[in-house]
Amino acid sequence: MLEHLRHEVYELFTHKGVRIEVSEKVDLLNFCCLKIRYQPAQGMTLVVGRFTDDFLELLLICHEFGHVVHYENLSREDAEVAYCTIFASNYRGLENISPEGKQLVISIEKKASEYAMALLRTLTNEKSILDRARNTYNEWIAGYLRKANLSETYALAS
Repeated sequence: MLEHLRHEVYELFTHKGVRIEVSEKVDLLNFCCLKIRYQPAQGMTLVVGRFTDDFLELLLICHEFGHVVHYENLSREDAEVAYCTIFASNYRGLENISPEGKQLVISIEKKASEYAMALLRTLTNEKSILDRARNTYNEWIAGYLRKANLSETYALAS
């Protein structure tokens, strides 16, 4: 079941024109991220490393696909601000960027998780998969909120 779902999500990236690059050079296990180039014609690349858990791989690639969908729905200017803020957060650490930047990063991550859940709901109606995904995404967002020293709470819809 998970293999089929992962394959379908990777196919969605391909249909969107996102290249997939498997990199054994990545030192982190369970690594997955979008590489976004400044020149739009060069498009995006999904960089994946080695995964230790099939379910985690599914959640990560769905989340990254959520980023693709979210960025497509932004104006070019807003997308550039989002890219730059995410880059700053990744480079400097979420706790070391401006309060506005923290809020933007968290809102981007929430939106990507919402899109990921919507994607999973279209791919499967398996309650155990959807519940585990929702709980994991909520944990990730709670982690971002803690790291940013923000006290708000958030929970994805069932």
